[in-house]
Amino acid sequence: MPKTLSKILLILLLSLSIFGCKNGYKVKDYLSDLATITGFNEETYLDDLRSYGIIDNLDINNLNQSLSKDFVLETSERFFLEREEYERFLKEDLIVDLNKKSSVNQAEAITIIELLAKHINNIVFKEENNLLENKVTHLDNYSLNKDVLFTEDSLQKDELVYLIQDEKYARVDEVLLTGYKLSYDGDFFKEIDLSANEKELDFSKVEIVEYEGNTSAYTNNNYLMLSSEKENFLKDFELSYVTSKNGLDIRLQRNKDDKKVCLDFTLSNIKTTYKIANDKDSDQKSSYFKVNFNASQKASVSSGKYKYYYLDYRDLEADDFFLSVNKAVHTKNDALEASIPICTLKLPIGEIPTLYLNVDVLLNAYVSGKVELLIENKGYVGFECRNKTVRLIKDIENKADLILGANTKAAASLNFNLTLANMRLCDAQVSLGIKGSVSTILHLYDENNKKESVNSDIEYYALDDIAKENNNVFVCGDVSLNWVLDVTFNTSKTKLYKFGLNRKFEILNKEDQIFGNKTHIENFHFVETCTRKKKANFQNNSLNLDSDKIVLNTYSLVIIKDKEATINIKGLPSGYSQSDVVLKSEDESVATISGFKVKAIKLGSTRIVVSTKDDKYKSYINILVSTG
Repeated sequence: MPKTLSKILLILLLSLSIFGCKNGYKVKDYLSDLATITGFNEETYLDDLRSYGIIDNLDINNLNQSLSKDFVLETSERFFLEREEYERFLKEDLIVDLNKKSSVNQAEAITIIELLAKHINNIVFKEENNLLENKVTHLDNYSLNKDVLFTEDSLQKDELVYLIQDEKYARVDEVLLTGYKLSYDGDFFKEIDLSANEKELDFSKVEIVEYEGNTSAYTNNNYLMLSSEKENFLKDFELSYVTSKNGLDIRLQRNKDDKKVCLDFTLSNIKTTYKIANDKDSDQKSSYFKVNFNASQKASVSSGKYKYYYLDYRDLEADDFFLSVNKAVHTKNDALEASIPICTLKLPIGEIPTLYLNVDVLLNAYVSGKVELLIENKGYVGFECRNKTVRLIKDIENKADLILGANTKAAASLNFNLTLANMRLCDAQVSLGIKGSVSTILHLYDENNKKESVNSDIEYYALDDIAKENNNVFVCGDVSLNWVLDVTFNTSKTKLYKFGLNRKFEILNKEDQIFGNKTHIENFHFVETCTRKKKANFQNNSLNLDSDKIVLNTYSLVIIKDKEATINIKGLPSGYSQSDVVLKSEDESVATISGFKVKAIKLGSTRIVVSTKDDKYKSYINILVSTG
């Protein structure tokens, strides 16, 4: 009898254990996943979800309970302020199927949360433009010298005025003998209720306000240096813009002393969704701001600084080569990492004359040696505020193509801000790009083909150039290449900042390797593993047939109108030849394709799609057509 009882107890324990494993996904686990996917701070997610109105104190007390379908539906419903938006969510097949289940596991819950995020990040607002001023005096006949107003109207201290010609609201800060000292800080509106859904912005109506400060860009050694200085705006650099209905292309370039440096940036297809309320009833509880955009940036620098070393080192023994090159080549990490303000784009929105979406454009660069980067970002970013809590809205797709031989960082900082008259209501500041570092490895062979591998402080591109004609020296690089993407909402210049509705998110960080486990380069191409461990197996082919993508000689071209340029293939996946490649222009009114030649037709920008005939592999080239 005792043995039988023991068996029964053992079976019961095993059953409970198995049952517990199947139902191990608790409320606290679900809320953690819910917060992460819908855009809350991971460290304060319970407080944020409670402030936002998604959970209450009773839910906090039940964190260790198993997750039920009812709790999933209840928390989902609380995200929606409008019933009809929630009704759309309920009609999704996934949610209809949920009602047939008694419990929800982790995989099912995450799928549902992702669907929820898609809905709440793409809320549809009706267009409304309701403004109710406080007591404001409208002035038409006046002159303005800096912040001093001259007018025949009699004004009082702290009186609110609207300057019609300048589209500015101001407050009289001080009554002077001959005028009025103005301040632009004041409570000008009793009520603000503005909303619109995916308002597409026409770049043909854009006003480009160039940066008025003193900024310079220059090279030092092989480095592109960008910094603020007291004299010489854009020293030795040319800055140009090309605008079209869909977007703006910016080009910063210099070609001097055998050093070619360029920085290209394209911003296009901007759409904005917003709902901004400022009245006693809302108390800033439901502000929503989202910007859809496409951005691409290219940073490149090339130098012939080390070419005269070829003859010096081509016949040296491997050991002598390493000693000699270390004595002769001195590297100095004297590059600056800084940003250069380029311009502000002022785009009118809707029917209110003083309502604009402004975009402040800053380009950040730290590139050295031989580098060519093309970064593409597409998607949307924004925030929703409720009960003094900020939720991140984000879906950005990132792509990169590159030739990398030295340390580099390239990023664009964009501040999207919604401005009414001279008041910045809210903003979203995005910094996006990549950061890469390359450590150099020398493989030194003796006459018996025995190898020694050593690390070097000399940058990869320099040693690769120097060692090209030495049959006993091969150069590799180990690469760390990470996405850079940070978002700050409601900076100190905004109205919402004063209500404490500001937050910074580091969306991507140093853990996000762009190419996963591919961190090794040879001949400026990524390879799975080092091929130079055995000299007999290494072949330095000009066309890399072990790539997992189409490798091009360039990923961005500037072509003068009516001129042509040739696209060269540098590498193809195994099993493909150049005859398997086709090229197509995404906008033939800007540029056309004939074979591997691109012809510039009119000012503007487009992309050339380079793909295999089976459409399995693709690369892209950004084309900018200029006047010269």
